[in-house]
Amino acid sequence: MYDKNGTGLGAVVVKFFSTMQYWIGYCTEDPKDLPVQPPKEVDKIWTIIKTETALIITCNDVEVLNYLFADSSQGACVKKQGDVVEEINFMNFHSGRDTASDFYRASVVVN
Repeated sequence: MYDKNGTGLGAVVVKFFSTMQYWIGYCTEDPKDLPVQPPKEVDKIWTIIKTETALIITCNDVEVLNYLFADSSQGACVKKQGDVVEEINFMNFHSGRDTASDFYRASVVVN
């Protein structure tokens, strides 16, 4: 995730294990199990929303994570909570290439 100047705001990693996990840059030290596991359908539509106070991830309209930045023990996480995301890149954590996504579509922001 990047701001309008191209400055990195952090990263969100979803690990596709039998129990799916997440890691949020600047916020979590180690990967953690998603509180709610995604639906079993093969085709998954992920939605990632960053508000001023939280990072919310849904999969096929099921909320799998609602992470409050204030709950982090990492001081840098709280500093990132109000930043506005202008750009997102998808990649594989190890190879740099995303092999799980077919496409990306930005949502319309309504103020």
